[in-house]
Amino acid sequence: MREEIQIRRNQKRLGIPFIPVNHNQEKALSMADRIALIHKGRIKALGARQEIHALALCRVLCRALDPVRGAG
Repeated sequence: MREEIQIRRNQKRLGIPFIPVNHNQEKALSMADRIALIHKGRIKALGARQEIHALALCRVLCRALDPVRGAG
């Protein structure tokens, strides 16, 4: 986690955008201002951490309430 903090500090200090690619959800969430969820090469969701979290929660609830229609 220390490495991610240092990368984030350097990015802010230099004032440059960067796009880290990470398959570790915890690391991605700790580093990102915005997150892109990619599935089979296509962006399925793009937004701030809170937006992505809300979307994921909504999809989980939709599947739980209606597994047939909530799967989309």
